[in-house]
Amino acid sequence: MTSRRCSVCVHPERAGIDLLLARGASMAELGRQHGLSPHMLRYHKNNHLAYLLDPSVGLGPLDLIGIRTMQSRARRTVHKGS
Repeated sequence: MTSRRCSVCVHPERAGIDLLLARGASMAELGRQHGLSPHMLRYHKNNHLAYLLDPSVGLGPLDLIGIRTMQSRARRTVHKGS
């Protein structure tokens, strides 16, 4: 059985989309701008961002950018070492 990947998670503009979702942007407008369905954006926000946006975790929208930056730096470091 093959698993489907979240189209938002693999989108090249994911960091910006995540930030806009965290700020409450319109799902319909985001979908039009990035070629994604509002349904998939809602799914992504509820299942892949919810824990980051939970106030009890202590992270907010700006932390998403920091997390993405750290991930990007880590990937570059790993590729340099290969």
